[in-house]
Amino acid sequence: MEKIVALGITLTMLISMLTLTFNIQPAEADGAKYIKPDANVDLFGDKLPTRALDGPKEHSFETVAGDVKPIINPQPGQYANYSHNAYFKNGTVIWHGWWNTSYLDYLDGDLINATHTLVRPISNGTFWLAINKTNRWVPIGTHWWVNSWYSAWIETNITIGSVIKIWKTNGTVIGTAISKVGLYGLEISIDSWMVRFSEPGFPHMNYTGLFDKQSGLLIELTSSWEPHINLTLTSTNVPVGSWISVYTDKSSYSAGDTMHLGLNVTNLSNRAITVCIAVWIETPDLLTYLTLHAHAITLPIGFNYGNPSFQTFVLPSIPPGIYTWHAAFLERATHKILVEDTAQWQFT
Repeated sequence: MEKIVALGITLTMLISMLTLTFNIQPAEADGAKYIKPDANVDLFGDKLPTRALDGPKEHSFETVAGDVKPIINPQPGQYANYSHNAYFKNGTVIWHGWWNTSYLDYLDGDLINATHTLVRPISNGTFWLAINKTNRWVPIGTHWWVNSWYSAWIETNITIGSVIKIWKTNGTVIGTAISKVGLYGLEISIDSWMVRFSEPGFPHMNYTGLFDKQSGLLIELTSSWEPHINLTLTSTNVPVGSWISVYTDKSSYSAGDTMHLGLNVTNLSNRAITVCIAVWIETPDLLTYLTLHAHAITLPIGFNYGNPSFQTFVLPSIPPGIYTWHAAFLERATHKILVEDTAQWQFT
């Protein structure tokens, strides 16, 4: 407990010493320039999703035709792979298979091209589909989800009792659960929404899906009938779980307003991890300024730090536009980005 409190104090002191008036030096100036990662990066001796500072920009704040904002945020190059098994109630396994999705490129504005590969005894093949990120509708493709709602990634602005579109039916958020899955060579605990929905046309045949609260990605899916059909996430480069998160108290500010910058840091794994922790700001003209770099911090098992006023300051007069806070875990030797979160806000 002493170590956890000490780390929280250390992080707060580090950022409190900064003068956040956007007159600080660029991130590269301290010799800690973030470099483009390889396809796979070793984190704590295991592989984790990575993204470079100069990689694809997030779509989460962009508006689209009719000012409709996206409700899911797949990025080109992301993937999610699942085991796909059938078994009886007594645990006897009938067959093993795979159920893998790759997100490719944006076809037209809000439509992202994806492929879905199935390997299982009852059927095999690769299907393609285009997913609209503003409503999860699948308008074209060779997949059975065409002309229905995409079911492997859902919106996150939901709560218990919410009704969402799943496949060709409605799903209901019936609760929350902690999903324990093996990712990155670790056992990861992921806070998830529990969604119940039926097989289209067969209301007595139910599925229960667990979806990551942070990203909305499907973590696990199980059928209610025998033989039970189960999907469980086995590998992905979509950041799942809330390892680190950054947020502001409002989405729009003006000169003289007080901004409360929040930061949460959690170790979701089943062992201690050592990382660098970085926080930086990205300006409307895409310049980046480093505001915190805590080197080689060890997070013990169960570590959980959260402060909605990690930094509080009065905004000066700065150029108008959309700004983005970034917070990330970095690989301690190379400073490659391992896990990252962003918070966008507008200055008017």
